[in-house]
Formats: sequence, structure tokens, C-alpha cells
Amino acid sequence: MSSDILKSVPFPLPTLDKPFGVELWPIFEKIWTSIRSFPPQEFDFVPGTTPMSTLKETAAVLVSYYIIILGGRELMRRRPAFKLNGLFMMHNLALTIFSAGLLVLFIEQLLPTVWRHGIFYAICDHKGGWTRQLQTLYYVRSPPLPHVLKADYSKLNYITKYVELMDTVFLVLKKKPL
Repeated sequence: MSSDILKSVPFPLPTLDKPFGVELWPIFEKIWTSIRSFPPQEFDFVPGTTPMSTLKETAAVLVSYYIIILGGRELMRRRPAFKLNGLFMMHNLALTIFSAGLLVLFIEQLLPTVWRHGIFYAICDHKGGWTRQLQTLYYVRSPPLPHVLKADYSKLNYITKYVELMDTVFLVLKKKPL
């Protein structure tokens, strides 16, 4: 009787391998390929070439961050605060949607491995849960973004950090405490 009820449900039910009822990776792959004209799995991490894979690049981003915070606060000291509520809300909505999409893709990739083999295997074991899809979610090959970094790769997960830097810029321009 209960199996008849489950069969009559008009939408797919979640399983361990499909925690959201459908496989999200093929949907992501189709969207990405239609935008970028190549599949996201073609990425290869290249130390020294992939952005943020060297100490020099990481230090430059950190120094830039502090220059923006401290220099921006100093520039705004004698100026009135900007009213950027609409722009700030649009920025936060876009960031929330993008981050939610990444979260569900990460859950889809990690949940089965963590459930079947445990958290240590999924994160620490060299034969563990590191998959091509997870690598793709961290780093996705794309054309260079001139306003971010001059390189042959941009990072899907890490690119959100550049967008999140805008949160700090908004706080500085609105003269809110950091």
C-alpha cells in the first residue's frame, strides 16, 4: 500500500545518490556548457598557473583587501555615507542565489561519500571523496576575467570571494562598522 502511494507522487523523491530527487550535476553541466561552450570537467589544476595557486598572488589579494578597507575608510571620513540600498540588495540576492547553487551541488557530491564512508574518508583519505566534480566546483576553467586576474582559469567557488569583497566596499561606502 505504501509503495503505491510513493509511486503516485508526481515528482522524484530524494535518495542518497540524489539528495534533491534529481541529479543536479547534469543540469549544471548543461547550463555551464551553453554559456561557456565547453564542459566544466575539462579543468586541470596547474600549480603556478591557476590563479591563487601561489603565495605571491594570495598576498597581493590580501594586501589589496586591506588597502580597500583602510583607504576607503579614510576617503569616506569627511564625506556623507552613500545610500546604496537597492544596489546592495541586488548584490546580496545575486550572491545568495549563486552561493545556494554551489551549496546544493556540493551537498549532492559529498553526501553519498560521507554517508557511506564517513567524514574522514571524504575529506582526509587520499583515496577518499575527492571527485572530478568537486574539483570542478572549486576551480572551473574559463576565459580570463580582466578585472579579477589575468590568467587562463577562474574559480567558481573562489570567484565568489571577489564578489564578496563588494560587501566590504558597500560597508565602507555606507560608513558602516566593519
